[in-house]
Amino acid sequence: SSHNNPSVSSLPRPQSPTTNNPWHSEVDNDQRYESVKRLVSAIFPHPNPAAVVDPTIKALIDYVYKIEKAMYENAASAEEYTHLIEVKHDKMQKEVNEKKEKRIRDAAAARAAMQ
Repeated sequence: SSHNNPSVSSLPRPQSPTTNNPWHSEVDNDQRYESVKRLVSAIFPHPNPAAVVDPTIKALIDYVYKIEKAMYENAASAEEYTHLIEVKHDKMQKEVNEKKEKRIRDAAAARAAMQ
């Protein structure tokens, strides 16, 4: 599980919002941190600790933090924030799966061309 994963558990805490909404008291930093970990796990279901220091991976993780912060600042309620995180998670997971399937198809086509 991602809770035992050293790379995911060593992620930094979410950034403080620049705007404060009344509902922010309903979603604390621990819950926001869980949202970030959820989004990161959509991209890297099984990251290894070395991956977190890789510049490309680090850039993607920074991007996830920016997305989460924007959702936290712009959502009108805790429910909307949770919904936005879920929609983004599903979209990211779908994109990762599509890229993976394309790599598999491309590799199969390359092997077939070599026959």
